[in-house]
Amino acid sequence: MKIPDNRRTSAPDSIPLWHIPFNSNSIWQKQGYAIKNGDYYEKKITDKGYWNFAEQTNGVYVKVHLQTIDSLPIINTRFKLTSSTDEISDNRSDAEGNSLVFVPINKPLNIEIINDQGINPQILRQDLGVVTVATEKTFQIPDRSDIIKLYGTVYNCDGSLFGNGTAVISMKGAKDEISTPVKDGSFSVAQWIQAYHRDGSIKIYNTYNTLVMDYPYGLGTDINFSYNRIQIYTPNFYTCNNSSQVFCNYKIDSIQYNLNGDTANSSSTFKAIPQQNFPKDFNVVTEKDGRGVEFIFFHTTTKEDFILGPGFKVNGVPYSWVNTDLSITRLDESSLGFIEGWFYLTYKDSSGLLHTVSGNFRVKKQS
Repeated sequence: MKIPDNRRTSAPDSIPLWHIPFNSNSIWQKQGYAIKNGDYYEKKITDKGYWNFAEQTNGVYVKVHLQTIDSLPIINTRFKLTSSTDEISDNRSDAEGNSLVFVPINKPLNIEIINDQGINPQILRQDLGVVTVATEKTFQIPDRSDIIKLYGTVYNCDGSLFGNGTAVISMKGAKDEISTPVKDGSFSVAQWIQAYHRDGSIKIYNTYNTLVMDYPYGLGTDINFSYNRIQIYTPNFYTCNNSSQVFCNYKIDSIQYNLNGDTANSSSTFKAIPQQNFPKDFNVVTEKDGRGVEFIFFHTTTKEDFILGPGFKVNGVPYSWVNTDLSITRLDESSLGFIEGWFYLTYKDSSGLLHTVSGNFRVKKQS
C-alpha cells in the first residue's frame, strides 16, 4: 500500500495489518504488521477478504443528520468525514437523512457533502469541531436549486389517509432507488436532482411490504430547463388509479394552500375544460371557497410537452406571468379521465412586486 505524501516523513517503520473475511459479520482482526519499504507498506497475504493498514486510536460514535434549513431529511447522500488531510470515513445517509459514524476523539473533524447523483456534482464543506464523547451532529444545507423538496400525502380510494408504509422513488438515469417511510399517510424528503429527465415512478408499499400503488411520476428537470430555483413538490397520491378525489396544493411565496375535492359531487370545481378543436389543450380550474389557481396549457407540436397560456388566476385575481414551468404527469385519453401535474409561475401584482406560485394538482376532464 502506498504511503500518503503527507505521511511519508512521519510514517513508522511498521504498521498493524487488519483483515475481515468476505461475507463475514466479523470485526477487524489484527494480522501482524506491514513493513515500510520506501514509499510503501508491504505484507504478503494469503487469505481472501478485506485488508487494511491502520493504527489503533480511541474513538466514539457520532450520529450525523443531513437536513435542509427547514429540517427536511436529505436522503441517499454521500458524505465524507475528514481530519486535516486524512479521510476518516465515507458514508451515505439513510432513509431519514441519518448515518452513524465511528470517529477518533480529540481530532478536528470536517464534513464534505457530495452530490454524486447526476447533473451537478458538487462538494460542500463544513467544520464539525472536535468530539470527545458520543454525540450527534447536524449539517443543514441551505436551499439550493439542485435539491428537490417533496411533501407527499397518500390517500386511500375514498379520500381517507393511507396510514403507514414505505415510499420508493425511482428516476430515469439515477443511480439508485430511494426509499423513505410513510407515516400517518405522509412522507417528506429532500433529494438531489438526479437526471435530465422527469420520467420516473413512486411506489407505495404497506406495512406488509405489499405494493399498493405504482405511480408514474417525475421529479427534477428536463434537458432544456436551466434550473435556477428551488423545486418544491406537494402531490397527493391515491391507492386506486381512478379515485374520485381531486386536489390543488399550491404555495404563494411562503403561504401554503391545500384544496381537496371529490368529483363524485356534481358541483366539483376541480376540472379541466378542453379547448375547442384542440383535444390536448385545457383550461384547468381548481377553486374552493374563493381560493385556487386557474390556467390554460397547450400541447406543443415538437414533442410530448406542454406550455402555459399567457394569463392565469390566483385566488380569483387575474395576472400575467413573468416566468413559468409546467409538467403534466398524467393526461388520460378518456374524455372523462384525469389530468395531473405541477406548475411554477412568477408574476407581478398591481404594485409591481414579484411573487411566486407553484404547486401540484389533479383535476377531472369535462366533456
